[in-house]
Amino acid sequence: MRNIFIHLGFVFIIFGVSLMFVDHASASIKNYYDDIEESKRIVKKVDYYYEEFKTGAIDVKNSIVDISKLMNIYLDDFDKESTKIEEKIDLVKEKIYRLNITANELINDCRYNLNNKSMNNKCQSFKNNYMNMYDSYGLMIEQYNTVIDSYNKYAVNKGKKNLELLSKEIEESKSILDMIK
Repeated sequence: MRNIFIHLGFVFIIFGVSLMFVDHASASIKNYYDDIEESKRIVKKVDYYYEEFKTGAIDVKNSIVDISKLMNIYLDDFDKESTKIEEKIDLVKEKIYRLNITANELINDCRYNLNNKSMNNKCQSFKNNYMNMYDSYGLMIEQYNTVIDSYNKYAVNKGKKNLELLSKEIEESKSILDMIK
């Protein structure tokens, strides 16, 4: 009788260990599939936000080109056009602020290394294009300030009011640039 209890004890121990193994294996499989689903979700988000960013960045680039064309006027007319130009510059700045929301989403999702070539390419392209967009904005402001400097020298001789220079810094964008680099 004693041997029966010993054998039953071994059977229960083996059964318990087997249940623990099966439970651990099923949990591992579930975690594996959960990770695959999470990876797919992240890749879809990157695809979505990248397209949104790309469209917005093209819009910003086109606006910067348009503003640069507006600055090709005679200094005598510049004081009349400067308000219109500054309004357009403010609109570009607003577009960049809106793109910063998308940029933050991309930065968060691009930090994952999912070994997805398409995602990695989009993340790298986003980073390069964001830096180029910010640099283009800065160059446009430098161009505008150069025209303002010329105008202000001209205005002194004509007895007209001087115009103020613009800052090329966008604080939110600087923090994004720091995260990208």
